[in-house]
Order: sequence, then structure tokens, then C-alpha cells
Amino acid sequence: MGGMTPPAIAIIVPVFKHPGLLPEALDAALAQRGGVPVAIVIVDDGCPFEETRTIASAYALAEERVTYLRKRNGGLSSARNVGIDYALRAWPGLEAIYFLDADNRLTPTAMANALGLLRQAGVDWVYPSIDKFGIEWSGNYQAPYSRLAHVTFDNICEAGSLVHRRVFDAGIRFDETMKAGYEDWEFWMQALARGFRGRCHPSFGLEYRQRGESMLRDSNRQRAGILAYMREKHRDLFSLRNLLAWEHEEAPRFALFTDAGGEVLWFSDVEAPPRRMTLDQHAESFAAEEVEPETLGTPPYAVWLPAPAVAALRQAGLLANLLWHLQRLCARHQAVAIHLEADRRGVALEPDAAAPVSAPIGFAAGQAALREAIRDQGSDGWLAAVAEDADSPQLGRLVLRFPCAEEALLVGAYAPTPVATAARLRQDHDPARRRRWIWRKAGATPAIRSYADYLATAVGADHVMPRARGRGPRRHVGFAVPDGVADGVGRVAAALATALRRAGCATHLFVLGAPILTLGEDLRDAFDSVSFLGRALPMEGPHDFLGQRIALAGDLEGAEPALLGLLTELDVLVCSHVPALSAVLGDLRKQGTKVVGHLHALERSALGRGIGHPYLALAFEHVHDLLLAPSQELLDWLRGAGVPEAKLCLLRPAATLSITAEERDRLVTARRSRRPGMLRVALLLGPSAGPALREARLRLVALTRQAGLPIDWVAAGEALDGALRRRLGALGVGIAETLADAVASADLLLPEMAEAAALAVRDAQLLGCVPVVPTESPAAGLVRGGAGLIVEDEAALLPLLRDLAVDPGRVARLSAAAAAEGAAAPGWTAATEALRDRLAAWFPPP
Repeated sequence: MGGMTPPAIAIIVPVFKHPGLLPEALDAALAQRGGVPVAIVIVDDGCPFEETRTIASAYALAEERVTYLRKRNGGLSSARNVGIDYALRAWPGLEAIYFLDADNRLTPTAMANALGLLRQAGVDWVYPSIDKFGIEWSGNYQAPYSRLAHVTFDNICEAGSLVHRRVFDAGIRFDETMKAGYEDWEFWMQALARGFRGRCHPSFGLEYRQRGESMLRDSNRQRAGILAYMREKHRDLFSLRNLLAWEHEEAPRFALFTDAGGEVLWFSDVEAPPRRMTLDQHAESFAAEEVEPETLGTPPYAVWLPAPAVAALRQAGLLANLLWHLQRLCARHQAVAIHLEADRRGVALEPDAAAPVSAPIGFAAGQAALREAIRDQGSDGWLAAVAEDADSPQLGRLVLRFPCAEEALLVGAYAPTPVATAARLRQDHDPARRRRWIWRKAGATPAIRSYADYLATAVGADHVMPRARGRGPRRHVGFAVPDGVADGVGRVAAALATALRRAGCATHLFVLGAPILTLGEDLRDAFDSVSFLGRALPMEGPHDFLGQRIALAGDLEGAEPALLGLLTELDVLVCSHVPALSAVLGDLRKQGTKVVGHLHALERSALGRGIGHPYLALAFEHVHDLLLAPSQELLDWLRGAGVPEAKLCLLRPAATLSITAEERDRLVTARRSRRPGMLRVALLLGPSAGPALREARLRLVALTRQAGLPIDWVAAGEALDGALRRRLGALGVGIAETLADAVASADLLLPEMAEAAALAVRDAQLLGCVPVVPTESPAAGLVRGGAGLIVEDEAALLPLLRDLAVDPGRVARLSAAAAAEGAAAPGWTAATEALRDRLAAWFPPP
């Protein structure tokens, strides 16, 4: 090789059992022209046919540009790797390596064509469109290179690609354990993981031989198993964070129209900067996509919403979930009318509502429905219904009520409408003016508008939330609750979320309950975003575990894909009393989410048997990274049940009120000055206060009135509907707007038997209000030692109140003890220290 011009490209030709076709491949490699010096390295992978050795040796002896290497059989990956390592050592100035299978051919300018493109910035390998001979077929691969399609759809890069030397210098080689095929696909995955990218040369010059049977057809028969291996090997590459980021960059899911004639925002991730298009640019792409959907594309969903409404939704943390529900509704309707209403009391969602009173502020439609409406200009379609402000069976409706300024929901003269957009799109939508100029067949790569579907399929979802987890130091913690933050479980979740948010976490609430849901006013302080599943989940499943009825995968009445699409992109998911969710925790954990179970109490049945969510945690302990318990007693029970110590964490409840010592003393003094000689008792009646407890409390008040006891009653809580308020008012019971107002003015607190009782007890103690709880209450452990009172049952309350009403000294002593306990009890910052330590261990700083 002394007089040989140093090659710019080494062509590696692995050969095994193809001796009759080898000369055709070698002749094509040697016939390269265009001023690009090449060398050919034949790697005989222990072929048993003597003809292979004879032919390869003859070429090597006759042509100095040909090197013949023979090795023991190790498979295609091993042969290519031997050729790579030899070429890099033999020619230090080598620019690139090309892989030519022994049964394929090259046109004379193939290497010159590819090298010219490879030398451009940002191109790490050049791959061809496929032109097959034998069984003839030509496929178009010239769409802009997509990492998302390459990972989720198929191997869109043929092994016969020209690869820059820097890829090999990074240590990337073919996986020699992969002997059943797709080793080239896995090679590209390695390159993707290192940040390399390819680009298609439509006139590359590869001629691919296709016969009735081949190694590729054998590989396709084992496709599922090979893909499972690659997914496991490249878990980070397949992470939803990567897939969403690639979708946002390569094939945005939404086209958002925010005013009648302005720019169109293309995006997938609501937190990332959108691609800004003019309406003319969008219209041009929309029309071109009709004939070249695999090369040109517009987002599969169009949304029309005024900019002030979008800003209000973004500020409320509701935009991503709204878009998620619009996707789902567009699968069932031609289009969706969006009704947004201001409601300062909380948030409520009706994802498939009847015609509401308010007029729609916006609309959404899938691309297929929009194209159909543009082609069919009849008077009975959804677009005509929008134009005439009429109802239509093709038009679904979504109602979302949330706290915002009324002005944000006004529809101005320049508000975007699908009618105006369709009129503009029709101007370019003339099939007679357009034809497909690409002669190769479509289908080799997916239509760009379908990328979102491949992404969802990759994670087992039907639709994926359009929000990616950030790559910064802020950790994203989700809280899954059954019915919002107004109930007991939700209030505990909101308190924990507030503490973690103050510690720098991003917190997200997921309400997995009925289609119409409300949230309390403290939402904005606790959570960065709020999301609704929008459908009911089964409360139990068909399987028995220690007397508990549990649901496994496949038992959720088809809700699994929705849950997997909703609960995406979280570092941590805290699960609170949503039994059905346990069935998908394993899949979420496989996506990289840490799963935390938040337990509150071990309940008892009427027969005294242990029941409740701790048993559910035992059934699914394997998929939990951590279990939070409010007391040492529950931790000991979990230890006794076999839960490893490393999975246990104490999370004592703390007060939710923020108050100074001076303010507390002022409130206690003010309480003493009101109606001397009267015992002041507060009732907490939250969402968990069922009819039986409400009637019991009404009877208790009535009995104290009949007995003439000097008691002032006050009630607070979400269960105080109009009827209950009237009945309490008839008994002389005052109404407090908040729990804080109630305990600030009361000597005693009678909370409901619920998970949030512990928070109410801590709030009461902080203000010197004495909590009275039953033995089985989750808060019983907080009042032992004189900081409150424990009663056996409801019947014990009347005698207790009779005694306390005539013993103000005892009440004062109990109040002082409660205040001391409240002042000494750790706040949420201290209470969450152990949990925050776990988070720091899971996610150490870079």
C-alpha cells in the first residue's frame, strides 16, 4: 500500500455465504469516481464456502486498494467492528467509513455524493433513500432526519450509510451480542445517545438487493424481542423527556391560533418556546402536506384561543391538561368548542359537556377533520355550525371553570376562529395545482402528523400530556388524589406540596376522580399545575389480597392508556388513596418516575379487622420506592408486615396555618374575652363527613340545647351546603368561613374522622383550641399527653361536654397544653426533612 493514495473513505464489506454476489459489490466499490479516494476492507466472517476466500484473495492481490481480512465467525456486528478498527489504524487520516453488504451495489458517484453532504456542519452520517432491485421497490426517506421517528417508528437509516470518523472516535461500535438482526438500528441509537445526527441524501446511489428471503426478513420475525432488548439497553434514549423534546423540535403537535391574522404557534411542550409561523407559511405547509405527508407536515391538532385566555390558562397551570383533553375529544368529535368561565371558588372541568350557557371562546380540531371541512363546504358540517354559532352532533364541548380575571375571557373582534383560518387555507388548497414530485413511494417514513401517535404508543398511552420535565435542578413532584384538595387526602397532599414547593420542587396535582371536579382556593399556593383525568376509576378490583379487593393491569375498564399519558414526565409521584392507580405504577416507574405511597391510617372494619390503604401498599410494595407514614405505630406495622426499612419514611403531620407567637397570643386572649362562662365548640364538617356523621353532630347540638348547657357552637367545612347550614342555624350554630376562623374562636374542636383530621388538630393546637378525637382517628396520636382529648365513640361526647361546660379551669389547662404542643410541634419544613433527604439522594446535583 506504499504508493496508494491515502483514502478519505474506507468501505467495509463483511461477507458470509455470499460468494457469488461478492464480485458485483467489489466492482461497484472500486468503480467510485468523483475525486474521492476509497479503500475496501473485505471482512470474511469465517465463511464456510471456499469460493469466498478465493474471490476475496484474488481482489486483494490484484488491487492495492483492497484488503482481505479473515476471522472466526462472530456475526455481522463482529465483522463490521473488525473492519472499523482495522481501517482506523491503517489510515489515520480517514474521514469516514461506509458499510456495504456483500449482496448490494453502489452507483459510481455514491461516495462522492455522500461525502459532500457529510462535510456539512451538523451531519454525522449520511443515509440513502432505498432503491431495491430483484424485488423492485423504491422508498422515500428524504424527510428531515427525525430522532423521534428513528426511535419509535422504524430504522429509517440503512446500514449502508457513510459515517463520519468522529462517531467511531467516540467509541461507538456494533453490538456483537445482537446476532438476530437490527444491529444497525442499535448502532444508530448509540450515536443518538451521544448527540450525533444523520441526514438523508436522496440521490445517494445505493442499490439494495431484495430477494424472497433474507436476514432482514428473519429479523422481522423476531422484531418484538429485539426491540425489547434495545429499549432496555437505551432506557435513557427512550425516556419520555427525550421523546417529547424531539417531538417539540421535529414534529410539533399543536398549531395555536391566538388572533385572526397573526402568527401561528407550533409546539408540543407548553413550557418550551414555540416555533413561530406566519399564517401564510402555515397555509403553504398545510397544502404541500396533502401530497408529501412524509416530507412536509403541519401539526395534527389546531387550536383557536385568544392570547389573553391562553395566558390565563398558563398562569393557572391548566394549559397542558386542557390541550390533553382536547386531543382526546378530537378523537371522538370532528371538532370541540371550548368554553372557559371565571370562577374564583376553584376549578371544575367538564370534558364532554352538554351545551353550556356561555358562548365558546375557542375551538379545536384534528387536522383530518379540518381538511375534510375545507374540501366539503356544505352547510351541515361542524365548520358551518361554528360559523352560525349553532349546535352540531359533530361538535363536542369542553367547559373549564377556573380562577381568573373576567377580562381574560372576553372575545374581541380579532379573536381567532376556524372559519377564518379555513378560508385562508382554501386559497392554497387546490389539488389541481399540486402533484407529488417525489417519485419514490411514501410510507418508508411516517407522515409527520402521525409522530405524536408513535410517541404515545412508545409509552403505552393513548395521548401524552404536552409538557416535558425540565432538565434543570428543579425536581417535578406529582400528587395523585381522588377528589381534589378540598377533601381530607387532598388537604394533606396540598400541605405536603406547599412544603416541597418552598424547598424548590415543582409540584403538580392530578385529580383522578369524576368528570366534574372542584378544587379549594389554596390551590395556587400548593401546585404549579393542575390536571384532571376526567373519568371515574374503579374503587376496587376483582382480586383478593389479604381481604382487600385490588385491581391489576387490565382491570381499569380501559383507563390504563389515559393514566399513562396523563402522569408523564415526573421525577416523583406521590400516591394518596387512589387504589386503581396501583395497577399502572410499574409502568410509570419503568419510565424513571420514583413512586411514593402516602399512607394515613390503618382503619378497622365493624368487626375490628384491619382494612385500608396500608394493605394496598403491601400488595404493590415492589413498585414503591418509598412509603410515607404519619406515625411510628404505622411504621412499626409496616415493618412487621415485611416492608424493608429502606422504603419507610416518617412524615408527621404539621399545622397548615402560618402565624406568629404574638398573633397566636392575641387570638387566645380575644377568645377569653368573648361571652365569659360559655364553652365555645367548633365542628369541622369536611367532604368526608357523611350523612351519618352530620346527623350525629346535629343530634349532639340539639341535646346540648335541651340540657341547657352554656355552649356556643360554630361550624366550618366544605360539607356545609345550604340545607345543612339552615338546620345548624335553626339550632343557633354560627358558620365560620374557614377552619382557621373556627378554631381561633373556639375552645374545643370536633373534627371529622378523616385523613385531614391530623392537619385540623395541629391547626387547632397552634391556636390553643383543644381537639377532641375518637380512638380510631388518624390524629389520635397527636393528642395524647394532655394536648387534646380522646373519646371512645360518639356517645361519649355529650357527657364530656357537660363536664367541660362547668369546669373552665380544666378547659384553660387543656388549652394551654394544646398551645404548648402546637408551638413545639415541627412545621412542614422540619416534618419533610427526611423526605427531602430521600429526594436529594435519588437526584444528586450534577
